[in-house]
Amino acid sequence: MERKTIVAVFLPKTSCNSFPKSDERCIYNEYFTFPTEKSVFEGTDIVITVASSPVRCCDFLEKAPNVKLVISPMAGIEHIVLARKTVKNMPPVCRIKDHISHPMTEYFFHQLFLLERKINIKGAKNLWPLKDNMANVYSIKLLNGSSIAFLGFGTIGKKIARVCKAFGMTVWAINTSGQVKEDYVDYARTVKDLDEVLGNCEYVCNVLPVTKDTTDILSGETLKACQNRNTVFINIGRGNVISDEAILTALRNKWIRAAILDVFRTEPLPQDHPFYKEENIIITPHVSWYHDNLFIETSKQCIDLIHNFLDGKSIPFLPEDATY
Repeated sequence: MERKTIVAVFLPKTSCNSFPKSDERCIYNEYFTFPTEKSVFEGTDIVITVASSPVRCCDFLEKAPNVKLVISPMAGIEHIVLARKTVKNMPPVCRIKDHISHPMTEYFFHQLFLLERKINIKGAKNLWPLKDNMANVYSIKLLNGSSIAFLGFGTIGKKIARVCKAFGMTVWAINTSGQVKEDYVDYARTVKDLDEVLGNCEYVCNVLPVTKDTTDILSGETLKACQNRNTVFINIGRGNVISDEAILTALRNKWIRAAILDVFRTEPLPQDHPFYKEENIIITPHVSWYHDNLFIETSKQCIDLIHNFLDGKSIPFLPEDATY
């Protein structure tokens, strides 16, 4: 009888609980602490890990000589790039794609509607009908007719941009080439054109990954280019693109009118951080990617990838020259 494939799962406990103990092809071993038994390393064929455990990932791979595949189910690849730099004979890596673009799109519009469709519920109770009191109860800014810039135009940016176009927004996209194929994009630019893009958009959404080229791309006085557009800055990518000081400066100088932040330079955000004192900053604790069934969907996609790999089918390998 052929030996089952041994899969080491390094995920948060709630994620691991979504994996079966075994199926017809594999045995899934869950690890919340780093194992020490030599047999564990020697017997593991496939590793599933996330960006929250780069050290554990590297330690495990250095001691596990027979690993044939690493699966990264989340958006970040920092731990994979680190492992490739430190682990000899790094096995191929594949990623699950498009499983967080839906929740992040819904997060984006949920936060935007909360900001732009302010309703004074307390006042509304005594102001019915609203014919003569509409302005006292509602403060509504339409998305239709406004412009939005996406810094980074991968799977997540494209998903959100498509919906923005359906709302009648003008879509700008910044990527490395300054060219896009999507017909719902009105203007495509590179980072060299950042001032032009910022000066033409009421909304700026960062979905850039962590790379040496994206770090501090919006720091300093970069957001000053937004000052004539009453811009809202949304960050659902990574916190490295802009310093905390740059966000505060932009708000206090009215270069931007609000910031919606789900990612930060330091996470968790310290309880005494000045962001909490700013009325025009909406803060969420890096949850734009989450929904109730995420871990179940993630485990199913991981298992499908493993079975396809074992069957010799094509899977989405991460390029060898990928950076973060």
